[in-house]
Amino acid sequence: MNAAAPYVGGVLGGAGWGLFGPGIAAGVVANAVLCANELTTLATEVYAGLNGMSVGTGASVLTGVSSPAVNALGSAVSVEARAVGEARLLIAEGSKNPAVSVGGPAAPGIQTPPFSNILAKVLMFPGVKMSADGDTFVIVDQGRFVDAVARAYGNSGRKLNGETVRQIEGYISSRDSFPTIAGIPDLHTEVQSLNYIYNAVPNQATMNLADISIATIKLGRSSAAGTQGGAFTACQNCSGIILPKVNVITGRQ
Repeated sequence: MNAAAPYVGGVLGGAGWGLFGPGIAAGVVANAVLCANELTTLATEVYAGLNGMSVGTGASVLTGVSSPAVNALGSAVSVEARAVGEARLLIAEGSKNPAVSVGGPAAPGIQTPPFSNILAKVLMFPGVKMSADGDTFVIVDQGRFVDAVARAYGNSGRKLNGETVRQIEGYISSRDSFPTIAGIPDLHTEVQSLNYIYNAVPNQATMNLADISIATIKLGRSSAAGTQGGAFTACQNCSGIILPKVNVITGRQ
């Protein structure tokens, strides 16, 4: 506080410390400093706890994050903590969806809402042809396929961004077939989170992809694919669609 212009209406009002003597005022200041120190310690402990518990490994989730705002809105710490919290609620409600994701770039302070998979049957999806054994499928009409994806996003209240479309088209053009077990490419939570970010930042040229973090948490029962409430690794399709610079902090295939 500037001594030349003291806060007149409070404890430190005037050169004589307002209504209080200097001894009492000094005690008030000391207590305020002590409280501030205790709050700082508490915040540090909460941050450390979230950082350790969020994927159930105790390991830091900050590896590879380029943004200096390590626990700001949209940072790796923030998106993972939100994803974990949302997963707990959905698990308690008995959600049948396999996963939930939250993403964001910390630099502009954007954080997505939680997303779950858009559910769709591979066999019935436009532009798709199943293999004889049903283990894989091929995309025989890319235009119909992408249009159907855009409608699925629209039915969920979201717009499929042009940059997302380019990444989808690039991925599906690079492959001859897709595993049926992985579902329809680009309807999963991670791609929806990235699509939201693209819509939120119209000029993608200004965005550093390395500042984008996406966390996905498993909602289904514990299995070989992961622990319920723990990190859920992005499937082969999501891993191929999402550009390598994006920090999928809960892992990729």
